[in-house]
Amino acid sequence: MSRQLIKTRYRVVLPDHAELVESAICELLWPQVPGYSRLSQLIQALVEGRLEHVAVLSDFDGGDSFVRSDMFVNEDFRQHGLRRNELATTIYRRATLSGRSGSPVPEDPEELPEIGGPTVLFDRQVWF
Repeated sequence: MSRQLIKTRYRVVLPDHAELVESAICELLWPQVPGYSRLSQLIQALVEGRLEHVAVLSDFDGGDSFVRSDMFVNEDFRQHGLRRNELATTIYRRATLSGRSGSPVPEDPEELPEIGGPTVLFDRQVWF
């Protein structure tokens, strides 16, 4: 397998942001498959609590060109008193609501899980 490093962008999506904030973008040179250790070191420094990986459809730059990417969230946000993250919830629910996930589309989007607290959104798939 190639050890070539590729540009990998990520951003922390905070609960009080209604849209993606350009200044919140960070950039790294990472292997195509960064591995658990590298991912957990970065994410644990940015998001407290028990982490959960979620596959999402996102346009990292805030447009409508949605591609499969990865987001890491606090699985126990309610127990930590963290409030709902509207933008992260929208990003998380997009695949199901668009019909691209293969899951049934609910009549009420609020039937789907929500995301709370800060999250880390990557511009590509990093979890394999």
